Amino acid sequence: MSAEEKIDTTAPAVAVKANAQFPWVLALPFLGLIGYATLYVTGLLYWQDYLRGLNIPSGLFGAEPRDYFVFAYMALIETLNNWTGFVRNAVVWLTVIAIILGFSIELVIIKKLESNARIKLAVERYTRNRYVGLTSALVVFSTAVTTVLMLVPLNVGAFALPSSRPVETE
Repeated sequence: MSAEEKIDTTAPAVAVKANAQFPWVLALPFLGLIGYATLYVTGLLYWQDYLRGLNIPSGLFGAEPRDYFVFAYMALIETLNNWTGFVRNAVVWLTVIAIILGFSIELVIIKKLESNARIKLAVERYTRNRYVGLTSALVVFSTAVTTVLMLVPLNVGAFALPSSRPVETE
């Protein structure tokens, strides 16, 4: 048998496409950054709101970054103390129902679109280009991070308002 006969030049029956998957281990530092920034901003806003509730300018009492993490913990305690009022709020439940309904509608629309051949072809063309997929993933990821960080003040303002407590005077 010669060397030419040993080489199989026939194409395989099933073409296997190597899927390049995103290495999620590389995303862990970003998740840590998001968690760190969320706690920091929560503590900062809690401290500023606390001083505002006492009618003290926030510039008079500066805090170090490590103090903001303690203030974030205090905000968590305030949130847990106000939890029953939060659960009894009808707006909260309507918001939860609206979010669940929105995700359900999205799933129905996605299932309907999966059966459309033209949309399958467009998605296949779109995902075939590596740079377009990477750019889209970067835009989606950065939008998600920005949204999470922008919603932190809303969370702190809704749950951990120390100014809503009566101020004890001696």
